Amino acid sequence: MRALLVLLLTVACSESSGSESSGAESSENPADPVEPSAREHEVDPPRAGPPEPGTEEEAGEPEEEARRFEPFEEGATIPPPAIGQWVRYGLTWRDGGRSTVRYGIVDREDGGWWVEVEDRRQNRARHVRMRITIEDGERHVHALAFSTDGQVQEIPPRLVGTYEPMLAQWLEILFPGPLEGEPEDLTVPAGTFAGARKGRLTFEFQDQRVDALVWRHPEVPLTGMVRFVDEGRGHSLELLGYGLEGARSAF
Repeated sequence: MRALLVLLLTVACSESSGSESSGAESSENPADPVEPSAREHEVDPPRAGPPEPGTEEEAGEPEEEARRFEPFEEGATIPPPAIGQWVRYGLTWRDGGRSTVRYGIVDREDGGWWVEVEDRRQNRARHVRMRITIEDGERHVHALAFSTDGQVQEIPPRLVGTYEPMLAQWLEILFPGPLEGEPEDLTVPAGTFAGARKGRLTFEFQDQRVDALVWRHPEVPLTGMVRFVDEGRGHSLELLGYGLEGARSAF
């Protein structure tokens, strides 16, 4: 089982393949794809379709001039959720492998947000779609679906609750509250983030425990996260790019 927080959902995806009817037909998309109107703050943005064989990162795009984002006051918050927001990260595994993960808000329904996650490694892409509400700081999942290589599995509403122990911890990454912690300047592919707030997170699922360091900056939507380091296993995650519009559904 992969260790990083972003792949807690990947674990669920692989485990769910044996439950209910895998490969079920996808339900109607919650929204039409939102076309990006600007390139926003991304270095080496993803293109449609899978990457070339043997690659985890898309290549050949010109690098942008490095951006610098200023320090901020303690307790600052990330931009409020909005349709179109997205963030994209590069993961470096302990064994030297590379993959990418992308989060996006693709629609809103019944007071909740449709959030999709793409995990891409070599020629394989996995997607998760969920409808999330936020009430008094608590995040709740009301609908859940997985897609691997285009095969979609909708989780029946009566079973969504069985994923709660795993999802509850993972969702702490999304829509964080006021940013607090030790300030530290960080440079990642998306730019230099002055005064990013450094904190610690712990995730436990079954017999797995992840102790991690996380740095956040209010410039970044959805997660606020600039870097994540799994101290025990040596995996790391860095921000490649983000935008306030342009997220599109893969379902």
